[in-house]
Parts: sequence; structure tokens; C-alpha cells
Amino acid sequence: MPERIPELDRLAAEAQEVSMLPPSEIRRRGNRRRATRTVAVTAAITVVALAAGFGIWQSPLMDQVREPQWATTAEPEVPTVDPTSEPTAIPTETAEPTVDPSHTATADPTEVATETPPVSAVTLPTWDNAPTADMLFPEYAPGEIKNQYEGLGQAAKGLCDPGEYGDPKVVLTREFGAVGDYPTWMEAMTLGYSSAEAAGMGFDLIKAAALDCNDAMTERAKLVEPGSYDATADVPFDPSIVDADPVRMAWINMGGLIPDSDYGMFGETLVLQAGQRVLWVTGAFQGQDNECAPAPGDEHIDQCQVPAAIPEMLKALVG
Repeated sequence: MPERIPELDRLAAEAQEVSMLPPSEIRRRGNRRRATRTVAVTAAITVVALAAGFGIWQSPLMDQVREPQWATTAEPEVPTVDPTSEPTAIPTETAEPTVDPSHTATADPTEVATETPPVSAVTLPTWDNAPTADMLFPEYAPGEIKNQYEGLGQAAKGLCDPGEYGDPKVVLTREFGAVGDYPTWMEAMTLGYSSAEAAGMGFDLIKAAALDCNDAMTERAKLVEPGSYDATADVPFDPSIVDADPVRMAWINMGGLIPDSDYGMFGETLVLQAGQRVLWVTGAFQGQDNECAPAPGDEHIDQCQVPAAIPEMLKALVG
């Protein structure tokens, strides 16, 4: 049996006496913690009677901020040359110059055409391509940017965060909330990819997560009778206002009932693709109803603010 070390025994005894912070206090001190909000609004606001607040729940998929993969790509190996070795061919003065097309090509043209363009050749989005508070909030209920950072962050977004977005090279995240001492309740992620195909994969992942969100709403948000509705076809959308290919959009509503309460939890996902860029806007709130229309023209209720801002956000995304 190994001998006991008195110094280690003393340190172990002292460690047991140290009081640890409770999990709630650790979460409170985190950089990405969302607080609960209470907001009362007039009947004119798009979403009626927002009562008690909502929380953004932690996701194990978002524990670490993922770096762009191009930043950690290994450098290609350069072959070494022995300076003492004899050259393989020495031209003579009498030799006639010859041209062999099979030897002058550096690569097979068909292979070059199918390679993904390097990130340096892709114009990645900047903060100028991200939505602003003026786009996402009406004048009668103004909002502001609460925080912005590069990367995915540490907390799940909205009710239906997929946790995976394909292979974005740049992720710019903005958090929004009502003007004043109110926390975040809406977020926008602007993602830049190396190709339109890669951006399309990210678009599909975000959309699929919003449509298949019942388990997330039940397990993470503890809602009952959850459901999602694809309202994309009801939203006016003109892809020709920008010069990009492809240009597409999806707008999905979701929500469920809060147990033992007269309130429900409502959320939305808007996802836009313009070529090599994707924008994802999502929000969640607690209230008794969510009255707004996907399109303008209804004499009783206003158009929902997020789909109303699609043309402006799409133009900013392309730049």
C-alpha cells in the first residue's frame, strides 16, 4: 500500500471545506445568460399582450464557440529538394525546344473546375450585412442591439436551434431586445459559406429544425401540445430584388402551451439564402396570443414585423 502524503491529505481536507457556487449563480455569471423579461404593450403592437417573459435554454451542442475551419487548416506539404542531386535533364545548345501540352498543364482542368473555391476568393459577410434593430422592431415598439459577437455563442437560439449549420466560415450573431432595461428575446445570425451549395445545406438544416421542433419544445421548453406551421407560401417574396443565386426564404411559426398556465410560448424562424450567405432570425416570447399576418392587407391586424422586413434584410445580406 503506498505511503500517505500529509501535505496532500491537508489540501484535500481544505478543498472539502470550500463552498462551491450553486449552478444558478454560475449561469448568472455567464456571458450569454438570458434573463426573464416582463413587457406590456398596447393593442396596436403586432404581437398582442406579451405578459411574463421567456428564457433561452442552454444547449450541449453550443458549449464551445466553433472557430472557422479555414483558420485551422493545415498548410500543404512542400516537397524538399536535395541541392546536391543532379538535375533530371540538362538542355544543350543544339537541342531544339519542344512543347508537350501534356507536360505544361499544372493540373487536370476538369479537377480544377469541380474544386471548392478558396475562402480568400469568397466575399464573406460583415456586420454591414446583418439586420439592424430598425428592421426587426416597429416604430411604436422600438428595439435595440443588446449584444453582438463573432461566433455561435454558448446558448441555444429560440425554440428550435438545430445546433448544426453546415460549415460556415463566418458567423456574426446579434442579440436584440426592447429599448431599455430588457434582455434579449430575438437573435439574428449572419453566416458566410465557401459556396452556394454549402450555404444551401445550412439553410436546409435551420429550416428542418424549425419544422421538426416538437421534441425540442417538449424537452427543452417543457411545453405541451407543441406544433409548427410552415407559413412560407403566405409571405410575399421577390427574389429578383437582389443579384444572387439562389435566393430563397422560409418563415415558420411554432409554439405550445405552458403547463398549468393561461399562457403559451410562441416562436418564429426566418431563414434567407442569397448565394453563399444565409441569414437566420429567430425569437421566442410568452403571451396569450400571437396575432399578426404573414402578408400586408388585412384590415384587422398588421403584418408580422419579421416577414415585413424581408426585402430590407435581403438587400443588406447581399450588400
